[in-house]
Order: sequence, then C-alpha cells, then structure tokens
Amino acid sequence: MVWKNKKMKRKIKMAKIGNRKILLSLIVFLTLPLAVRAEPTVTARVSATEVNINSQLMLSIEVSGISNLNGTPNLSLPDFEIQPAGQTSSFQWINGQSSSLITLNYVLTPTKSGSVQIPPISLNVDGKSYTTQPITIQVRPDMSTPTVAPQNNEPSNRSVQVPAEGIKPLFMTATVDSDKVVVGQQILLKVQFLKRPDIRFTSQARYTAPDMTGFLVEPLKQQEYSTSINGVRYDVTELPYALFPTSDGEFAIGSARVELAIRAEPDPFDPNSFFQNFFGRSQVVNLNTRAIPIRVRALPANKPTNFSGAVGRFKIKAKVDANQFEVGKPFNLLVTVEGVGNIKAIKEPTFPDLRGFRRYETISDSKVSTDNKFVNGSKEFKILLIPQVSGQLTIPPISFVYYSPTKNDYVTEVTSEIPLQVKPGTLNQAEGETSQPGPAGQTLTGVRVMEKDIRFIKAGKVRPMKPPFYRRPLFIVLNFLPPLFAFVAFLSRRQSLKRIENATEYRAKGAFKSAKEKLNRTRKSMNTADAVTFYGNLHAAMAGFIADKFSVSVSGLIWEEVEQKLKGKNVSPSLIKDIHDIFDQADMARFATTSFTDESRESALTRANELLKQLDEALK
Repeated sequence: MVWKNKKMKRKIKMAKIGNRKILLSLIVFLTLPLAVRAEPTVTARVSATEVNINSQLMLSIEVSGISNLNGTPNLSLPDFEIQPAGQTSSFQWINGQSSSLITLNYVLTPTKSGSVQIPPISLNVDGKSYTTQPITIQVRPDMSTPTVAPQNNEPSNRSVQVPAEGIKPLFMTATVDSDKVVVGQQILLKVQFLKRPDIRFTSQARYTAPDMTGFLVEPLKQQEYSTSINGVRYDVTELPYALFPTSDGEFAIGSARVELAIRAEPDPFDPNSFFQNFFGRSQVVNLNTRAIPIRVRALPANKPTNFSGAVGRFKIKAKVDANQFEVGKPFNLLVTVEGVGNIKAIKEPTFPDLRGFRRYETISDSKVSTDNKFVNGSKEFKILLIPQVSGQLTIPPISFVYYSPTKNDYVTEVTSEIPLQVKPGTLNQAEGETSQPGPAGQTLTGVRVMEKDIRFIKAGKVRPMKPPFYRRPLFIVLNFLPPLFAFVAFLSRRQSLKRIENATEYRAKGAFKSAKEKLNRTRKSMNTADAVTFYGNLHAAMAGFIADKFSVSVSGLIWEEVEQKLKGKNVSPSLIKDIHDIFDQADMARFATTSFTDESRESALTRANELLKQLDEALK
C-alpha cells in the first residue's frame, strides 16, 4: 500500500511538471510575435529627381511595421510649396507573416531652379524618433511645354503633351482636362505612351495604372494613332479614364508606370541617330508619369430638396408602354434620364403623387457609352402601375435636378404630363340556369316508381336512425364559421388600412428589427463573401435603418441631409461622426480603385451593431 501511494504521488508530481511546461510553452508562443516584431521603418520617396520649375512632384513618406499612425511630420521645405495629398494604408498577411504600410502623400512645387534638397524628415513612431535620408532634386529653369497638334489622319480631340524634360524616343505623359472641379464632375485623364516606329519590344510591357483614390473610375475606350513631333513620327497608345470625385478637398492622381525591355533597329537615314547606340542592345526601361494634383470644390449650398447628386448635362423624358388602359390592367411608366455624366450613379427621379394608380417597385437599367472622351448614355426607370378608377387620369410632370458645371448652377428638367383615358374593368356575368327543351309541343309521360309497398324485414339488433346532417352539432358549428371568417377578414382589412395610413410610423417601428436581420445575414456570410459584398451588405443595413427611421428612399440618401436630420433629433456629434466613419469605411471597400485590404470584418460588424443600438436609443 505504501508503494502504491508513492507511485501515485510520483504521477501527480510529473503531471504538475508537465502542466507547467505546457503553460510555459503557451506563454512563449503568445509573446514570441511581440518579441520578434520588426522595427518600424520610415522612408521618403519622390516621383522624380529632375523637374521643371513650373512642374510638380509627389513626395511619399512610407511608414512600415505599424498599423496606426497618430501624428504627422512637421515639414519644413523652404524651396518648395507643400500641398497635402492624403494618406493611404495597406495590410497584408502572407504565410503567417503580417506587414503593414502607411503612406503620407504631398505634392511639392519648386520655387527656385538649381540643385535643391529635401532635408531629412523626422517622424515620431511609438515614442521613438525616426529620420529619413535627404533627397536632392534638380530643378531646371522655366521651359515652355509645347502641345503637338494632331496629323490630318487624327481626330481633332487628340493631342500629345510633350514633357518638360524634352523629347525622347520612348516616353509617357499623363494629362487632365481640368484640375479644378466640383464633386461629381468628370475629369478626363489621358495616359499616353509614345514610341518611335524603330523601337522594338523584346518583352511584354507591364503597365501599372495610377493611384486614383478618391475618385469613381470609368475606363474609356483605348485609342491608338500616330502623331508627328518635330518632324519625327511617333506611335501613340492612349489610355483614357473618366474620373468622378466623391468628396471635396485636395487630391492627387498618382504616377502611371510601364516596365518593358526594348531594342532599336539601326536606321542610317534617321535624323535622330544619336539614340541608335543608346538603344542598340536590349535593356529594361522603366517609364512613369508625374503626379497630378486635383482640387475638388464642394457643390453650392443652395441645393434643391430633390437634388440627388447628379452632375453633368442631362434630359428627362417619360412615356407609357400601352395604348389602351383599363381598371385593373397593369402597364409600365418608362422614365429615361439621358445625357453626359456619371450615368450609373443617377438615382431615381422624384415622382409626384400618382393618384388613381397602384404603384409597385421601380426597376432601373443603365446604358453607358465609353467610346468618346465623356461618359454618356441613359438610365431607364420602369414603374409598374395599375389603374384603380376609370375616367380621365393624368400622370403629373416628373422632375429631375442636376448640377451643371458650365452654368455653375442647379438645373431642373421636367417631363410633360401624360393624360390617360381609363375604361371600366370587365365584370364576369353569372351564368343563368338553362333547361333542355323537350319535343316541340309534347309533354313526356311515363311511369315513375315513387315507393315500394313491400319492404323486407331485416333480422338483428335494432339501431336508432341517425338524425339528418342539418340537425347534427357539426352542422351548427359550421354555420358559425362564415361569420367568424368575415370578422377576421374585417380585422385584417382594418389593420392593413391602419398600416397604410400610418406607413411612416410602422416603418420607423420596424427599422431596428429589419436592420438587425440584415446584419445577422451579413455575419452568416462574413467568411464566404468578398470585401465588396460584405461591406455592401453592412452599408445597406445601416443606410436602410436611417431611411426607415426618417421615411425616405434609401437610394436617395445624401450624407449632408442625413447629418441635418440627425442633428435635428439631437443626436450627439460623436455618434454622428462614428456613423459617418463606418459609412466611409464601407464606401472605401466598395468603390476604392486600388486593392482594399480587409483587416477585421468582425470588428466592423461589432461596431455596426453597437452604433445601431446607440442610434436607435437616440431616435426614440
């Protein structure tokens, strides 16, 4: 027995030692990533080291190894004018290793020519000071930048902007038709790749589009043509983009890049023979364009109440797809908005009260053309209507408001009213009873057996006869069913009418439940949906809640109006800011033109649930 107790104590002791080892290993495993975390690095880069004095360059300060940057550097560059161009961040997880990068962008304009220097830039990260390396920039005196006119075989809207550095056998340019616009106004960005015919490629070119964060991007049709610069022929590949700024502020279009290997064939008759030796062998060439600063102004404050954000030049028309109209017979009202601008972003026009009709949900369809230098096309809204009464009915004028940059004012387009003559509905007539006629003028006679006068007597147990069905209790119960059904139908009809009369109140009451159901569905598909779908569902839940609470169309939500309504309900500024932030996060995932790294869906979903509860309490 003593031996067994010693053995048991030894096992307990070994188990305790094993548990301690497991606990120690777990602590080391959890703290190891913190111990081996890479030291943050701060690097400064510029888009070009040689510029003209009237040109601009992009300065990017890259901070890697951290996920959040609290402060910004205090730039002191006496030889440059400084214009902030926003901040970008990215996060990656590859093979169990995470990496993050935060980039601070600035547009610099040199104020003097010669050799100027960007001094070391200091930045405080996690309590430590980091300093970048100095960068020397060569600034040339003012040089004119000629625009090469197109040849006779080129369309008139084509031109090539020659870079200030001079003309080379192979170069790239990027230009915009305007660098000062309003929110929603189209900017035409043209990235042009030019080469002389004697330049030969030995590898496939790798093109990197410019960073266009802050803009909705619509690629236009690629153009290929030839032009002449100083008597030398160039083949031009033009990549146009239509950009639509989403908010006001200072932005910058990044540099476009091309990497390729080339070889030039010798040409003894080429007047530019200086370049033949330079391109005599295959080599890798990296080309890039300059960053372009863009200033976006906010739209004028005197916005009409039914303005939904359209900017450009538009017209509206309405028609119906039927010639005859009858009570209860459906037809479609077709409303078309066409013109120049961001066609896909056009929201449903403001429809008047359609009295005498039952209206159903609107279906929209867009047709966009990207063949020209402006995005144009049409968007059709199809509304199913059912006449409820007969007689002379009218579809009132339908208005559409847009902002015209050329007129610098809001413009309202209105359709003509559509008169309709509605006929009464066809009623089903009850069929009368008919009888089959006998032979004409004759009365059929015959013998009918009315009753047998002899019945057989059956032997056996005598059972009482069952009463007829109309005397049974079941028949009495069934008689009460029609009044009961009528009473239930009356209550249901009354409740339905009450909901119609107080649709706004019922919609507001069900807003929280509807939004929670959408967020629950979003959580179920969190691991399977991509970032665009996930954040789109998140945005739909929050936007739908606000639309239901204020009884507005979710497709016509404008943040400025939402903010005013929330302030009118005495919602705290901090809560309004948090709601705006989660809307911005969802818009970044849905509309960002660069790759969007999804750091934490769980955190975004939890935050959305918290804000939904807080907002529901604030609006009660």
